[in-house]
Amino acid sequence: MGLFEKSIGPVFLKESTSLTDTLNELQQLKDQVIDEQKEELEREIQFLQYGIKGEENIAFELKNSHYDMYILHDLFLEQDGLTAQIDYMIITKYTTYVLEAKNLYGNITVDSKGNFIRSAYFHNHTFKEGIYSPITQNQRHLELIKELRLSEKNNFITKKLYTNNFYKNCKSLVVLTNPKTILNDRYAPKDIKSQVIRADALMRYIKNIDQTRKDCKQSIKYMESLAQYFLSCHKDNPIHYADKYQIKQTKPAPTINIQEELRSYRYNQAQAEGLKPYMVFNNGEMEALIQAAPQSKEELLKVKGFGPVKVEKYGDALIQILSQKTA
Repeated sequence: MGLFEKSIGPVFLKESTSLTDTLNELQQLKDQVIDEQKEELEREIQFLQYGIKGEENIAFELKNSHYDMYILHDLFLEQDGLTAQIDYMIITKYTTYVLEAKNLYGNITVDSKGNFIRSAYFHNHTFKEGIYSPITQNQRHLELIKELRLSEKNNFITKKLYTNNFYKNCKSLVVLTNPKTILNDRYAPKDIKSQVIRADALMRYIKNIDQTRKDCKQSIKYMESLAQYFLSCHKDNPIHYADKYQIKQTKPAPTINIQEELRSYRYNQAQAEGLKPYMVFNNGEMEALIQAAPQSKEELLKVKGFGPVKVEKYGDALIQILSQKTA
């Protein structure tokens, strides 16, 4: 870094988010869903509203930090058919932080096995539910980032050096954004405790970590180039919540509706894996599937968005569904 390099403070290279669009989509569905799903939809809208407020809390902490860093909000990355929706990526002079923002409405318990359990009050009754571990979710994000960067390395030595230093230079953080959330992590494993913090402790955590890494200071120019690289990798990928809910039909549905079959499979598979439906395949990829109607894994590999990983995981089921189109 230059001796007289000026401070830049926090710089948002990407500040927009898809959460507001998602909220609007859910609110438009309120009068279309079947009665049995209205309460579930209302609860999801409430949770999403808390989520939007929570991410605003993180943005506030970052903007008022007076700390040199580049920030990317709501980043969608894809590598070899795998995807990652990253709430915040923060690049400082010392470390890259990958944040999973969780509003986690209600009280949260993390047990000795690292399971996350939520207790909340809704419509005059208390419910308890297990939630997919944000630690595991964010770890998948880091692995995708590592593979994305490794694909840019030209030889074995640079790949080896990058791999050896990756987890020193890239840190996973789960940030609880709802100030009313009570976190009980008394029996949580130590490595999980160290990755879960509150939004109001975010900058203190970042500064403490950075202070231990004075030997690896990066220039502001390098920070910006790294942030611009990830920004160039970002893809728009809107969420379509209609996949999750049964919509009231105004016309009789056809006997076999390939699109609905694919939507149903996508949702069920996402639930089983703890993912969002678009992470299995998005609407554009679904349309490409319907148009191509592949009848083998070899043909499926030729469809845009379906690399070897997706074909291995979902190929047999998709081919069986699509075979109905030609039956």
